[in-house]
Amino acid sequence: MKKRQPNLSINTTRPALRGSKLFLGCFFSVFLLFGSVLFVVFAGLPFYRVSTSRSWSQEDCKILSSRVESHRGDDGIVYSVEIEFEYEFGGQKYTSDRYSFSAASSSNEGPKQETVRAYPAGSRRVCYVNPKKPSFAVLTRETTSDMYFGLFTLIFVIVGGGGIIGVLVWK
Repeated sequence: MKKRQPNLSINTTRPALRGSKLFLGCFFSVFLLFGSVLFVVFAGLPFYRVSTSRSWSQEDCKILSSRVESHRGDDGIVYSVEIEFEYEFGGQKYTSDRYSFSAASSSNEGPKQETVRAYPAGSRRVCYVNPKKPSFAVLTRETTSDMYFGLFTLIFVIVGGGGIIGVLVWK
């Protein structure tokens, strides 16, 4: 008489699958969250401000100072435009230091120097003032290349969102 062997295999597919799905769901959630925050900061908010500034008041302003600042970045020295200007709105004087809606620095000093040369101290220019918040003004309301570079953060959103959908439909 043949002795029957007990079935010693453990069915681990369900708990292991659940654990894998949980891990992947968390992993892709980090991608989605990270990408969403980066998108809002580097592209969404600047594009939104460019769009809403089309209705802002155009005012005469005087450039008080204009220079290129250098900073230590992760990969060496980076440069940014620092322009301070004054303007009047509603009978009150204001100052601002916002050149554009992008605050990005870059390792390429040339374009920053060109911008500074276009806005020399003492010159008069048009600035755009937010009528709802007159202390917020900008010299240029155009889109910049670094705003478009911010669209690359959507890759993280797509990978994260696609990964989460993939985990949810995974049987």
